[in-house]
Amino acid sequence: MLSSSRTRLLLAVAVAFASLAIAPLSADAAPKLSLTVRATRGSKVGLARVAAVPSERVRSIAFYVDGRRTRLLRVKRAARNGLRGYLNTRRLTAGRHVVTARAVTRASRRTTRASKRVVLHTRKRREATAPQPPATDGNTRSGSGREQTGAGDGGQAGGQPPQDGSGAEEHGTGGGPSGGDPSGSDRPGEQQPGDSGQGGGEQPADGQSGSDQPSDGQDGGEQPGSDDGAAPESSAEAMYGPTIFADDFSIGSKAPWNDAQAMTADRIQNVPAPGGRTGYAGRFEVRNGDRGFPGDYDSRAELAWWSYLAGEGHVVTYSWSTYFPADFPIESAWQDIAQWKNEGTGTPPLQIGLSNGRLGMTAGSQFGYRTIWGAPLTRGAWHTFVVTLRFSENAKDGSVDLTFDGKKMLDRYHLPTLYKGLKNYFKIGLYRSHTIQPTQVVYHSDLTIRRSR
Repeated sequence: MLSSSRTRLLLAVAVAFASLAIAPLSADAAPKLSLTVRATRGSKVGLARVAAVPSERVRSIAFYVDGRRTRLLRVKRAARNGLRGYLNTRRLTAGRHVVTARAVTRASRRTTRASKRVVLHTRKRREATAPQPPATDGNTRSGSGREQTGAGDGGQAGGQPPQDGSGAEEHGTGGGPSGGDPSGSDRPGEQQPGDSGQGGGEQPADGQSGSDQPSDGQDGGEQPGSDDGAAPESSAEAMYGPTIFADDFSIGSKAPWNDAQAMTADRIQNVPAPGGRTGYAGRFEVRNGDRGFPGDYDSRAELAWWSYLAGEGHVVTYSWSTYFPADFPIESAWQDIAQWKNEGTGTPPLQIGLSNGRLGMTAGSQFGYRTIWGAPLTRGAWHTFVVTLRFSENAKDGSVDLTFDGKKMLDRYHLPTLYKGLKNYFKIGLYRSHTIQPTQVVYHSDLTIRRSR
């Protein structure tokens, strides 16, 4: 039998060895992460105050909203490499959203997460209640030579956008680029302490091919109506259906736009096309602080046509060309150049924009704000777009075809292209986050909208 003193000694040694074995595991244990999210009021409506503070030093912290990566604005350091800042909520629908922070420890690179389900009240913006254009002789805006009327196929006349009772627009992240922000469409790498700004590049997705032939005869050919080897007008109408709207942006164009939303009339002008292209183009300029109408929150110079509202079962093809000058400023925040805007509030169901030097097509909340196509932006060159949309509230019947610079990028990519109970109208120009300061100019030319069904 061992003496009691020897027994106590052996027990002490065993405990010491056990402590040494357990200590490394404790050091590698995932840290605790404290996350707070609060909606703001007053001058900061449209932002949510966010703070993520870990229990030990971390390498990086990434933020997600409803599972989608995003970045904070106005970021400041917190204790142990934590982060404080603001989340842009204007691109979200009003209601509950899940905000998640993911931290990676500095030493062991273990990860930990913290989530909050919070009500984020978005800023209601007055896109759909923009003031009616002043009654002038011919109802033409000075500076652009562009007539604005309420006539058109589809039947909604007058200077007011379509409404669903609330009449506000919010931009969708994205991404895009949309947007969301424009532009936007925000999928950056993990945010390092000290970073700031709204998210980055797109995540291109492969197109989804259908087994049957598109009902409007889309075959991925070049843009109708352009001057770079496109099919004649009769051939284009045979493929895409009769023309319901067109604007060549010539001086004195009579295209029936319903509204021009810009700070001043000279922000949207019809000019000779740049970049070696023949004919004319619409020049859209946005400067720091520009607003499209009183009460507007972000910056824009856009044309809107809502006399025709695309609804369930409609098949419509939109074709145009866009030019970004060689000195076009590259910004990380969202910028949109085309929107298929829904009636009333919310991120558009579909938009084309850019962020961090990449173009992208991004869906709205009905498809998880996904960027379904992306490509590098080439400045100093014309880009052509041919977009065929089959409008539907469900993914089985709704789809997108996209031909970009003569190459088929999306072929029957299925997704809902309408929000439930709402129709879409078309906008083109430049719409961007109010956080962007440099002056930006884009050109659009040879816009044609054709409906086959």
